[in-house]
Formats: sequence, C-alpha cells, structure tokens
Amino acid sequence: MYQVNLDEAVDKYGDMVYRLAVIKTGQEADAQDVFGEVFLKLVRYHHKIQSEEHLKAWLLRVTIHCAIKQQTSLWKKRTSFLEDTAKEMAGSSGVFSMEESPVAAAVMSLPSKYRDVIHLHYFEGYSVEEMAGILQKKTGTIKSLLSRGRQQLRKKLGEGFK
Repeated sequence: MYQVNLDEAVDKYGDMVYRLAVIKTGQEADAQDVFGEVFLKLVRYHHKIQSEEHLKAWLLRVTIHCAIKQQTSLWKKRTSFLEDTAKEMAGSSGVFSMEESPVAAAVMSLPSKYRDVIHLHYFEGYSVEEMAGILQKKTGTIKSLLSRGRQQLRKKLGEGFK
C-alpha cells in the first residue's frame, strides 16, 4: 500500500496546487484558503491515495473542486462587491496585472472552462488524455476546450503572440 508523506507532498506539489488555485480564484488570499483546504483534505484522506500519479491527479481535482466551492459560497458572493470596490480604489487588478504579464492577464480573463484546460496543459504539462481523467470529461471535449481557449487567447493577445 502506498504511504503519503505529507511534508513531501506539500514540498513537491504545493506550488502546483497554489498556481492552480490562483488561476481558478483570481485572488492570492482566496488561493491561500484553497491551498490550506486541499492539504487539510489530504491529511484526512491520505490513506485512500494509491500511487504517486494518483496523488498528483487527486490534488489537482480537489484543488479545482475547492476553488469552485470557495468561489460559489454565499460569503464570497456577498463580499465580492466589497473586494472589487477596494481593488478599484487601490488601482490593483488582483494577482496579475496587465503591466506584469499580458499573457497571464489574458489567461485570467478567459472563462473558467477554458482557463482550466489552458493551465493544466501549458503550465502543468498534462496531455489531453490526462486532463480528461482529471476533469472527468471526454477527450474530444478537452480538445475542443483547448482549441477554443487558444482562439480566445489569440484574439485577446493579437497577432504578436503566436
């Protein structure tokens, strides 16, 4: 039976979980909350992990679910207006700004379904088949989402970023 070393899991996959949480939530504070929730769940369910590959896929899936849950919570809906107003007053656009990275800003502006596959493919290096397993969708659906996400990025970034 596979034994999960929690410290090693955080060291090895912590950056991956955090990056995905930032992409899904768009906010560092929210991403930190998701990060903590994901590894808390790992503490609870580590005995169900079957292999190293299963651990990585499990962490990605749980991160996505926790971020969605966090973004759709009643508290988040009620406080999002206040956060948006505070950002406007501070002149901040969140984790990524257009001046820092136009590519990151373009990815962040994509709808969630495209942002997920773009992140998993280009930032985490997953194949279409692996993403289909992680996101629990058909490979044809993943290919379509990737293609449409790329098209939207091309439109947002212009011809200079091919």
